[in-house]
Amino acid sequence: MKTIRLWATTTAETYQELMLYLAQNIGKDGKREKIGEFVEKAVIEKLNREKRKMKRKISSDT
Repeated sequence: MKTIRLWATTTAETYQELMLYLAQNIGKDGKREKIGEFVEKAVIEKLNREKRKMKRKISSDT
């Protein structure tokens, strides 16, 4: 299956509406999920990715 960058093919408003709809209705496990929980998970995942990136950068610099 080919990955499509939806954000690159729609307007910002349309993308935002879609993300809000998904966040309010479907979680990663296919169950309903509240938007607050969705955003919380997304932020945690982003912070973890940034932390791993920083660790790799630090270890490659030394």
